[in-house]
Amino acid sequence: MRQLIYETCLWGRHRFDGWVMARAVYRKYSNEAAVCFHTQRKKSHRYAAVLETTGYTQAAAPAGSLEVLLMDVSKDKNQQGDAPQLHFQISATSKPSSLESSSTDPPFTDPSSTDPPSMCFLKTDLRQFLKESGDTNPIHRGDPALVPGLWIFTRLYEPFSHMACSHLPVLPIEYGIHLPIEYSIRLIRPTYTGQPIYLKCENNTVTGSCDGLVHFHLQIKNL
Repeated sequence: MRQLIYETCLWGRHRFDGWVMARAVYRKYSNEAAVCFHTQRKKSHRYAAVLETTGYTQAAAPAGSLEVLLMDVSKDKNQQGDAPQLHFQISATSKPSSLESSSTDPPFTDPSSTDPPSMCFLKTDLRQFLKESGDTNPIHRGDPALVPGLWIFTRLYEPFSHMACSHLPVLPIEYGIHLPIEYSIRLIRPTYTGQPIYLKCENNTVTGSCDGLVHFHLQIKNL
């Protein structure tokens, strides 16, 4: 997944500055490493674009793919200031009430805790993610900064890919065993650095919320 993110950011570098990610789908077809990648723009609209990056094995078989829906929220806004079909509203005054998580920034809270599982995105780790991914989008800089959707996706994906389901006791472990498998995330509201996100895990779905408002849904299913 890391290389797919890098290739996607490399292809879209500076082309989509100011845009936000509304949805992403990662499909893993094989455990073989990808040796080459191809990125294409599958769909395009005046305020939306779908990018797809596919990695191929030495035998030219697909190893995995990453599909990303990007939205330009600076154009075609309605009277409430929202882009069509989205709750995103990015402004300099909006404030909240690493490709892989670092050793000092675990993906989730201690599963033995009696509090609901939660996650937080730190500015220091954001800088590392931007460096490793090649993300050039200026909306991911500042204080607080808008957290990249692909970083949220990666932080959620990591426990499943390593079978660390002790953090998510409700999630059936078999969802991380059989290939091919699909991980999809839908981003509903922006998340900012330092903002605590509380997770609700139910069957094959993880919902992230803050102050009673849903920020994202992650779903896992076998293809």
